[in-house]
Amino acid sequence: PGYPDERLRQWRAARTAKYDQEMRDLTGALVTAGVKVILLTPSIFDDTADLPRKRCTGGGAALRVFAEHVKSIADEFGTALVDFNGPMTEINARQQAADPQFTIIGADRVHPGNPGHFVMAYEFLRSQGMAGVVSHIEIDAATGTPGTLANCTVSDLKPQLNGLSFVCNEKALPFPVEAKAEPALVLVPFTQEFNQEILQVRGLAPGDYELGIDGKIVRIFSAAQLAAGVNLAAEPDAPQLQQALAVLNNLRQKWQAENLLRSVAYLEHNVWPG
Repeated sequence: PGYPDERLRQWRAARTAKYDQEMRDLTGALVTAGVKVILLTPSIFDDTADLPRKRCTGGGAALRVFAEHVKSIADEFGTALVDFNGPMTEINARQQAADPQFTIIGADRVHPGNPGHFVMAYEFLRSQGMAGVVSHIEIDAATGTPGTLANCTVSDLKPQLNGLSFVCNEKALPFPVEAKAEPALVLVPFTQEFNQEILQVRGLAPGDYELGIDGKIVRIFSAAQLAAGVNLAAEPDAPQLQQALAVLNNLRQKWQAENLLRSVAYLEHNVWPG
């Protein structure tokens, strides 16, 4: 504040050069040491949304410059790259064209909210080439045989008068998207790419069928819906999703314990050094 334009330009140029050099030095040292490096572009500063907090115009552009430097460094050293800045900038621009108050960042214009963090997680997984199929279960009810199977096994298949039963062992659980992160599902194709737990039953007579899993009725589907395939990851009453939520709860307790231990270590180091 109060700098003449030329002094401000020089100050920014010096900081950018320092950022670039230190990132190159650090990346080079890690690569030389044989460390697998994944470089991340910075998340965005939202200086375009219509929010109460001061815009600080130029902050977003500055981080985009840093993002370009990170991409250049990744190219130079042949490292993996996860671009947060580009996709988040694109999402903000697209959504703000319809709603000027939209932001993928929190009210402080800096820290991503839950949907923003979810988008970042999606970009990280996508950039790493993660496989997105939870499972694919295909059954031919007319012949009583399994069809295409992915990440699961099917046994004890028994055609019945008004349906069929079988035992399926899935090797993965669906991802439990919490309510506070659900707005992100309309921003990125997470469900389509990473959360597909498809049940497909062909050859059923026309009509409606109860889908029961582990003795629990999940929902009623038509024969046409089952033939097209239904995504069990999107069914809140499916036992698999309930199992995934239980795993999430256990992990949350673990994270809380780790956070407490880190806080104790931090206090011991800073308040009672030596």
